Amino acid sequence: MQVAKEFVIRTAGLEAAVLDRLRCERAHRATQEIAGAHEKLSALAEELSRELYQVIGADPPTGSKPVLVALRRAIHRGLPLKGELRAAAEALPASTTVRVTEWERLRSEVARATAALPELLADDLSGARRELRAVTVRPELRDALVHVQPNLYRSLAGWLAGDDRPPRERQLVSLVKYVARAAAKTSPRSTLTASGITTWSSTRPAWTASGDAPIPARPAPFGGHPAPVRVVVEPDAAALHRIAAALARADAPDALLLVRPNPSLVRTGDQVCFLGAPPSSAVRRMRLTPAVDAILDLLTDLGECSLEEFLRRCGRPPYTQVRQFVAKLIETGLIEARLPVADQEPDLLGRLLQLTSGTDHWQPVTAALTALAADLGRYRAATGPGERIRLAASSNGHLEEAMRLAGLSPSRRAGRHPAAFDEHAILAAPPAITLDDSWEQALTDLSAFGALVTLLDRNLPVRHCAAHYFTRRFGRTAEIPFVLFYEAISEDTEDPVAAGLRLLRTMDPTEGGVVPLARLTASVSPRVREVARLRAGALETLRALRPGADGVVRIPPELAIKLGATAAHLTGPPGTHAYYVQPCTDEDGLRLVLNSVAGAGGRGRTRVERLAGRHRTGDDPLATAPPDDDLLVAELSKDGPLVAELENLFDFTLNARSPAATHAIGYPSLSSTRRPDLVAPLGELTVSLDPITGLPVLRWPRLRRQVVPPHTGVMSEIFLPPPARFLAEVFALTPTVLFPNQNWLHDVGRAEPPRTVVHTPRVDLGRVTLLRRTWAISAAEVPRRASGEDDARFLLRMERWRREAGIPAPCFVRILNVPALRAGTGLFAKSRKPLYFDPANWFLLLALDRDIRERPEEKVLLFTEALPVPAGRVTEFLVEVS
Repeated sequence: MQVAKEFVIRTAGLEAAVLDRLRCERAHRATQEIAGAHEKLSALAEELSRELYQVIGADPPTGSKPVLVALRRAIHRGLPLKGELRAAAEALPASTTVRVTEWERLRSEVARATAALPELLADDLSGARRELRAVTVRPELRDALVHVQPNLYRSLAGWLAGDDRPPRERQLVSLVKYVARAAAKTSPRSTLTASGITTWSSTRPAWTASGDAPIPARPAPFGGHPAPVRVVVEPDAAALHRIAAALARADAPDALLLVRPNPSLVRTGDQVCFLGAPPSSAVRRMRLTPAVDAILDLLTDLGECSLEEFLRRCGRPPYTQVRQFVAKLIETGLIEARLPVADQEPDLLGRLLQLTSGTDHWQPVTAALTALAADLGRYRAATGPGERIRLAASSNGHLEEAMRLAGLSPSRRAGRHPAAFDEHAILAAPPAITLDDSWEQALTDLSAFGALVTLLDRNLPVRHCAAHYFTRRFGRTAEIPFVLFYEAISEDTEDPVAAGLRLLRTMDPTEGGVVPLARLTASVSPRVREVARLRAGALETLRALRPGADGVVRIPPELAIKLGATAAHLTGPPGTHAYYVQPCTDEDGLRLVLNSVAGAGGRGRTRVERLAGRHRTGDDPLATAPPDDDLLVAELSKDGPLVAELENLFDFTLNARSPAATHAIGYPSLSSTRRPDLVAPLGELTVSLDPITGLPVLRWPRLRRQVVPPHTGVMSEIFLPPPARFLAEVFALTPTVLFPNQNWLHDVGRAEPPRTVVHTPRVDLGRVTLLRRTWAISAAEVPRRASGEDDARFLLRMERWRREAGIPAPCFVRILNVPALRAGTGLFAKSRKPLYFDPANWFLLLALDRDIRERPEEKVLLFTEALPVPAGRVTEFLVEVS
């Protein structure tokens, strides 16, 4: 086992105790007592019903039978006993009369408690609203709310300032959902979570991801922020890059406009083949005329250069014909033209201002960007909510004005924050974590699970299907350019293997290793069917494990390793994975609870490094010489594959990050921060088959090295341009292997919303919990608040249902839309995210009720145990383990 020396720590923005203060404690306790009494009443009524049935059938005195039947019916329905019913009860055998009297006493107590419940709830709600107001005015929540929901904050401003008139119920429900997100989990949105880079304090062997020395320190306390927090304001990089691209397309000065051949171009006979610009990146072909060939040769010799330099090398002024011809080639995408602005530019706004300020006809754009920069500067220093909201709106206006002046439509920013920037809370200097025996054992258990993850990898059958197509189309020993392989497999509408590959790649990624088995078994590819057989066998073996007395299924680590080894000839050795885990403790010490699994190589970590100010610059060793770093030196050695990441921003600000590897893929439109010799042009890369696993591998003939092209940005690979997604899925570690809360062992609620509760047990592997306990039920079976229904009555109905269903409190709940899942469109719905659920929190109860009100018969509620139970500051780590 090897562990990355540096890793990510994320802590919740609010302490979990905040949630306790929002509970309607007395009302909830009363509903528990009433619900418990109802259970006793029901049991006692069932017993009396059987006894009365025997009395009625035993030929009672003349005329008493109808009264006894009415008595039995009244007890069954919980009605009061009066008049002749009371008399009939007293005439029963003594033991039965005693039980009827006990039933009446219980019924009276329930009635009194139920009658008192509305007042208790009203008092508790009054206190909960006061506590909610107190937590909302705290800077850590107030500032986050001002940024992500300024309209909600404005509507609450009077109440937060002391107005006694409470806000509308809908506003309070929305507010409490944000409080729950900030206190119950590590939501990466805005400043609701603080992130940082920490390290192990032990000197035990560990490979490093950045080369920094370990920091000796005490273990990070899991009950609070382990370090001071600072807020980072990040301009909308995607919008700024679109402005730069628009200016380059319009009227950029020749001296500023950089030109180069499309890095994906491949000469093939009398044609040139290349990928168009993102987002579609469709494969294009052009006839390779002598003029085109000459221009490409000259640009290749010059390297990336200014249009001015290129034209000067072409001949004498005025260059009119050459300029027009080059413009047409730029329009086709064969030649790329851009301003000198890198995708991962550390100070993007400053760089744009530097470029535009010296060009007269760009002065209006420069003025808008200057105003934007001024707003951002003032915003960073602002403390008052009103001023922050005003500056956020102003900055957004200036950014959209710059976009309009550049010829862009600001409507492309629809759905983004109502500001020209994002805010992030960064832990300034988190202390190191001591790599003691309990941590090492837990990480060893994660490593054992990694062997099984390799078999469950949803892209494993995709890779083998691609290999099968390669063999059929080109032969097992062929080596062809990647662009030609991608062109063939994406445009082949006749071959059944290509059709099967497209089917595998369009499956809902959240299905993991369970649902796709039927599709894999039906594949025309023998190796895909073998993957299906081995995967099905492994899952069957694991499902056969019986829970212990505590209801927990325990997978022996050696079993996970053994099951993974059965597919070693199909997968190769287990790679490195990145695990999102939460620490907790039990009587045996430290435990880890797994949230999700990603491919390693820096995804997530390099994003936090960038925000923490650890971005690479031109003076960094990465850009000038091989660093003194074990991982990166291994990349430059003759052994093993060369890691070359997809560095592009891909029009998504959250893809801004620090470099994760020495090399990058020269993908179309990329402007790299690396030296040219550290960028592998996509057009130079070839595809062949690994002689051992039979899987497709990417090679760079110039260096005679295999290339692994990971996608290390945080954008889901589903949204990458199709060729980039194909690169990441087929030739690199799967970016997202197991999604958050994905039950890879059991298929729960996907085929049809269950009418009764379906429970799945917790699954542990050593010191790691792989799967939490879950309870699935159709939303149509969950009580919903009726129009005009008394609040206390609804609270009581929900509590009685929860107890009957066995749902724990507190817990988390996700809402799955079954038709959307069947269509493969449910992955990124907001409802997929877990909502903290506490039946004592009236506002969270209403939030759930509103979320399931529309078409409940199509929705499944997936309740998951809160493990670990939120306490202190909820903490999550992202660790890379091989």
